[in-house]
Amino acid sequence: MIKETCEALITLLKTVEPNTAITHGRVLEIKTLPSISLEGPALAEIRAMRSQAKLTEINIGSGYIREKAPRWYDLSFTVTIAADKYADIL
Repeated sequence: MIKETCEALITLLKTVEPNTAITHGRVLEIKTLPSISLEGPALAEIRAMRSQAKLTEINIGSGYIREKAPRWYDLSFTVTIAADKYADIL
C-alpha cells in the first residue's frame, strides 16, 4: 500500500510538472528546469493512534466483523522545487 501511495503522489505531481522525480537520498543533480524532486518517504508509525486491542469490530450494517486493529503511518517527504526563473515557480 505504501508503494502504491507513493506512485499515486508522483503521478499527481507529474500532471503539474512533468519533470518530477523521487529520490531516496539527497538531490545531487537536476538536468531539466523547472522540476520537482521528492526525497523520501521517511516512514514513521503514529503510535498515539494505535490501539492496544488485537482485534476490532466493525459495523457493516447487517452485523459486525472482526479484523486486526489498524496501524497508522506517516509518510514524510521533503519537496524541492527548482527553476531558473522565480516566475516559473509561481
